[in-house]
Amino acid sequence: MVVGKVNSMKYEEGYFELSQGHKKYSRDYYAADGAYVSQRGYGWASACKGSKLIVEVDVEGVRYEVWVDRFFKDNLGRLTKNRRDAIRFAMPEYVYLEPHFTKKGDLYFTVSDEDMYVWLRETCRYL
Repeated sequence: MVVGKVNSMKYEEGYFELSQGHKKYSRDYYAADGAYVSQRGYGWASACKGSKLIVEVDVEGVRYEVWVDRFFKDNLGRLTKNRRDAIRFAMPEYVYLEPHFTKKGDLYFTVSDEDMYVWLRETCRYL
């Protein structure tokens, strides 16, 4: 485990939209912005992109982005403005990070489960 200093947190809003004019027999695909486009039929398709809650962490002078949205969505529910504010107020100064590698060999980090549950308890105080 590695200790990381939490710098900031940012929220990327997701969306859902319907669009018209898709060709017959088109397949489902991921758009350039990461949205999943699903064919509905008769020329219609839906595009869906989930919201992200990203924490910027410094590890030995290198800045990494760590996604924490899935944990809070599973334990708190939707990331409404009040919940995001409570998460931001309860944000710890330092967290323990677990290193992982992608199939291509790139390094990324996840926050340890113990720190996430402590963060969740502190967040519930503000709600």
